[in-house]
Amino acid sequence: GSLIDGLERVMENQEDVDESKEKITALWADALGAAELLP
Repeated sequence: GSLIDGLERVMENQEDVDESKEKITALWADALGAAELLP
């Protein structure tokens, strides 16, 4: 099983990836919101 081990690792990492995406999206939203406040 290295293929199955790899799949299990991907599934475990997917949760971390989803959290990272949410953080990145929030950072982009903050950056875009701040940019709109600039003259």
